[in-house]
Amino acid sequence: MTRASIEAKASSYRRRRLLASTAILWAICCSAPAQANDECGTGTVVICDIGDSAAYFDDFDTGITYDPVADLTLIVAGDVEIVPTSGIEGIDIQSSGGSVHVTLEAGSSIVTTGFLTEGIFIRSAYDVTIDGTVSIDSSGTSILVDQSIDDILVSLSSSTLSAGQSNVLVDRTDAGDVIVDVTYSDLTASFGGINVDRTYSGDVDITMRHSTLSVDYFGLLVGRTYDGDVRLQIEDSTVTSSDIAVLASHTGGNVEIFLTGGTAIISGSYAVSVTQTSGSAHVYCHRSRRRRQPRGRIRRSTWAGCLPSRFGPPS
Repeated sequence: MTRASIEAKASSYRRRRLLASTAILWAICCSAPAQANDECGTGTVVICDIGDSAAYFDDFDTGITYDPVADLTLIVAGDVEIVPTSGIEGIDIQSSGGSVHVTLEAGSSIVTTGFLTEGIFIRSAYDVTIDGTVSIDSSGTSILVDQSIDDILVSLSSSTLSAGQSNVLVDRTDAGDVIVDVTYSDLTASFGGINVDRTYSGDVDITMRHSTLSVDYFGLLVGRTYDGDVRLQIEDSTVTSSDIAVLASHTGGNVEIFLTGGTAIISGSYAVSVTQTSGSAHVYCHRSRRRRQPRGRIRRSTWAGCLPSRFGPPS
């Protein structure tokens, strides 16, 4: 597979996502069901518990919506199931530039249906933190953070995410760092399982530990990072993709990819591909000692642990 064909695949993926986004906007403007607002109360700190859920037929049938809101800390209790009517997001927070923090307690769950409906959707916040343990089954993206200004942190442990699109998508971050940390979790998606796109200033750090990720296209995908370094670490985890498993494309800084412990990458194409980077690009393999691999793309369709890997030409 040539670099041009890899870029074509990434470009095709972005066009598909743009078309899907356009369809979502049409659905919101023209056909979305009526939604309530402030379901868990007002103020800067709110707790969504079974009592709030009872007011909405025990499962938040209108979702949980805060629009508009500035600073918000939202805690979803462990006994809460969010199962909105078809076409409604599970948690929808439209910020006016404040700090948004969502904590998901163990036992909480979100199920969304309808055309490309997100589990958690946060837009236009200054900074965002999402943490905890949750089960999300979404027809769209499990967790979508869009158009934020400063730092983004998504930290999940012992979670299960199943998505018709991406599991975690962070898109259009103006100035801060993006950190995604997934531990002891199982993720299944169509494309871009963990996907960070269009960060204009700041570093990107994605870590998977003791987890599984299964996708059709692009397991870990980082693209169009205009200023900042990219660091991807996969530790004792399995990534399975029918196409490229790990892709860093159009990056403005340095790229480092760490494959450690008993990690296995199973792909129908390149296991790891780094293209169009302005800085250096290195893949490191750790077991009992650190080995630095030459710049390029791993060609093995199945890669496990620290077995020797063959590289294509430098990007």
